Formats: sequence, C-alpha cells, structure tokens
Amino acid sequence: MSPRSSAAAGAVGLALCLVTAPSFSQGAPAPTAPAPSSAAPAQPPPPDPWGGMNAGGLTPPPPMNGQPPPQPGAEQKPPPTTLTSDLDESKEKDSGRGVSWFWIEAQGGYEHLGLQTFEIDGADLSAGFTETTANGGVVSAGLGAQIIFLTLGVRGRLGFFPDWQAARIGGEVGFKIPVGFVEPRFDIGAGYAALTNLDGVVPESIGINGFYVRAGAGVDFYPVELLALGLVASFDFMGLSRAGLSPAEVQSLRTSRPDVTDSQAEALAQGGTGYGAGFALQGNVGLHF
Repeated sequence: MSPRSSAAAGAVGLALCLVTAPSFSQGAPAPTAPAPSSAAPAQPPPPDPWGGMNAGGLTPPPPMNGQPPPQPGAEQKPPPTTLTSDLDESKEKDSGRGVSWFWIEAQGGYEHLGLQTFEIDGADLSAGFTETTANGGVVSAGLGAQIIFLTLGVRGRLGFFPDWQAARIGGEVGFKIPVGFVEPRFDIGAGYAALTNLDGVVPESIGINGFYVRAGAGVDFYPVELLALGLVASFDFMGLSRAGLSPAEVQSLRTSRPDVTDSQAEALAQGGTGYGAGFALQGNVGLHF
C-alpha cells in the first residue's frame, strides 16, 4: 500500500471513532450511581471484650456465662450469696450489744440426783441410813470473766433433797456463740462436792464428800444489752466416799443411837464409796458488762 493510501485509511478510522464515541455535552445529565439496595447497612464489628489482649496471636475465648469480661481498672463486686445475705440479716436483727468482760448469774430449777448410779451396793455410801436417789430443787450462782467467746469463772450449786443437801463448788470454762440477741452456750466444770445437813438422818460423825465433773448446754436471750434470760441443762458425774469409823467410834455411836442396827454398825466400820450422776434443768438470769 502506498503512503497516500495509508494516510487516507487512518483519516477514515479517526472519523468513525469520533462519530461513534458518546458525547457528553454540557446539558446532558451526568451519570448517576446505582440505587442503594433495600438491605440494611452493614454494622461495624463488636468491640473486642478482652480489650485486644492476645499472646502470640491467640486471644482468650469469649465468656461462657453470658456476662461481659472484667474491664481493666473497674472495681469488681462479688455476686450476692446466701452467706452474705444471712450476715446482712443478722446485722439488721442484732440487738447492738457490745463486748462483755464480766458476768454474774443466778439459776434455779429442778434436779434429779443418784449417789449410787454406778454402784451395785447402794447401802455402802450411806450405811443404810438414807436413800441415795432423790429429786428436789436446786439453786446455783456463778461469776467470772469473758474473753470474746470464752468464759472463765467459778460456780456454786446447792441441791435440796428430803434427807440431805448436795453442795458443789468449783471452776468453770464456757463457750458462747453470739447470734444477734440469741446466744447458745456450752460449759464444763469440776470441783468439790459434799452431802450436808445429815444430822437428822445420818450421824454427825459421818462425812460424805468427794468430787464432781459437770457438762452443760443452754441458750440465753438478751432483751436489753446487759440482761440475759435463758434456760440451761446440765449433767453431773459425782464420786463420793465415806471414811470408816474406828471400833470405839462405832461403840460410842451405838450408845448414843440405840436404833443403829448391827448391819449399819458393820457398814460404818468399813467405809463406803459411790459414783453417782445428776441431771438439772434451770432457768438463768445473768448480767454481762
């Protein structure tokens, strides 16, 4: 093809391109963006609950209980539990009592006492002059110190029975559990025990004495800060003995007491021992300050 023919072909191609190309005149509308679809716009991803914590590209798993994880620097409060609810309720019901350092109590009630509960021969201890099992009234009093829940003190008790009286005095250690205005209590004690007022039945020359060990439990109520009203049950274990009389003492006794039989005189000469037990139920009035 000659150079003239090539130039003519190029001019024709350029004219065709100009004719077929879209023209955008000044008055023609500009192209518009496609209409938005009816779908909701995409939401941004939720924030990382763990604050971006990761180690080597690994992140902690999401919480399993549905609760948001703890945020750094935020004060954490323990969820309410039954124990905390009970403590709060106890505070609401508290009588407002302060700490007690000293106490004094008086008690009175009923007691059953068997001097030969753990002895087969019941005539040895009293030499047959009186019964060794009896029921009667009892009174007691005590005082001491209190160190928070622990109490230390001394207590005396006197039981009144038809033919004799049972006296006991000794030390005591107790434990108290303050629960508002209610206070359960437990105590143990030990000391000296003796039968008294035997002159009307047992000859004056006969002495019966020994030891006791006591365990008790009860509950006190505090209508006001210093005053305690309660109920106490106790169990006593007693070991009592009677020394034997010399033949001259036995003969003198039979001279002054013609009613003494031969079997009683023989028992008095040998002495006697008895291991008994007692149970008492008493009301309690106490002052704590």
